[in-house]
Amino acid sequence: MSKDKTFVLKPIEVTDDHLDSILVGCFEGGSNYWINKVEVAKDDYKGKKYASECVAAGGELWIYCDGKHLLTKPCLINGIEQYLDESKYKNWPDGSDAYTYDCILQYALFGEIVYG
Repeated sequence: MSKDKTFVLKPIEVTDDHLDSILVGCFEGGSNYWINKVEVAKDDYKGKKYASECVAAGGELWIYCDGKHLLTKPCLINGIEQYLDESKYKNWPDGSDAYTYDCILQYALFGEIVYG
C-alpha cells in the first residue's frame, strides 16, 4: 500500500457579504479586546455607510492595536485562506462566530494568531 499523500483543494466562494460579516463580527465583539481603534484610510468609504463595508468595496482600514496595521481586501481574503489552512475548527463560512472572525482578522493582519 502506498503511503503517498494526495491533497484535494476545494474552492470556496467568498462574497462581499462574507467580508462585511467578518468585519462586523470583529468590530462588534470578536476582536474588540485587542483593537484600540479603526479608521477608514483617507476617509474614503467607497460610497459605503460603515467602515466594515468599505474593505469589500476596495477601501482600506487602519487597525490600531500594538501599532498601526493596514487592512485591504486581498489581506482579508488571505486571512480566510490561512484560517482554513491552519485552523482545526474549519467552520467558515457556515457556523462562523466571533472567534472565527477574530482568527481571520489576525491572520489577515499578522499572519498568525497574536492575541487570545
